[in-house]
Amino acid sequence: MTWGIIIGLGIAYIGGRLYGIWGVVGAIVAYVALLSFLGSRIKGTTDAPQILVRSGPNKVADSTTKVQILNSLMEGRVRDDISIDGAEILLERGEKPIWGFGNVKWQTSHTRTRTRYVGGSHGGSFRIMKGLSFRVSSFSGTPIKTQEVSHEEQSGILIVASRNLYFRAGRKVTKIPIRKILSVHASADGIEITRDGKGAEPETFSVDDPSFAADAITRLCQIKT
Repeated sequence: MTWGIIIGLGIAYIGGRLYGIWGVVGAIVAYVALLSFLGSRIKGTTDAPQILVRSGPNKVADSTTKVQILNSLMEGRVRDDISIDGAEILLERGEKPIWGFGNVKWQTSHTRTRTRYVGGSHGGSFRIMKGLSFRVSSFSGTPIKTQEVSHEEQSGILIVASRNLYFRAGRKVTKIPIRKILSVHASADGIEITRDGKGAEPETFSVDDPSFAADAITRLCQIKT
């Protein structure tokens, strides 16, 4: 803050020396606008949703809670005492939250195949009468297939619920039904999910506890809720 004041006074002084009182005013306005812009940029990076998982009304969920959740899922039961503060996601009627992950990065890629033909045409034209001719030609070419890969990435929160996964990035919420998940794998820094569907590409979610997330989702896929 002190350096900001010094820089502002310096800008105002230089403006006054060069352009008089209007230079001072202009320099101050420009400095305030700069601070406002930088403030909005900083705020935009710190406004990510903060979530808190609770097991009961006053207890914050911890690693012990995770073990209890997995044991319940193994028995085919979904606990009804888990709540998630700050998620701002509307679950389906009768659906129960399992866990929430903050600061999640979602990534996927899309592959598109294009086909082009390399070759040429050949043939000839035959004169039927003056001013009228007929052309016969044919085309032969070799098909060349190329693949174009595009990547997509978003940051937000991931909520694991009894029937769906919910990923919220800003105001957009993406719902992934548990019954549509074909596979889930844990890695060092996240989980990879493959959905059922033609052309579905794997999706990765960076979470702070990949093993727990993958285990919980796998067990949810095995029970009916």
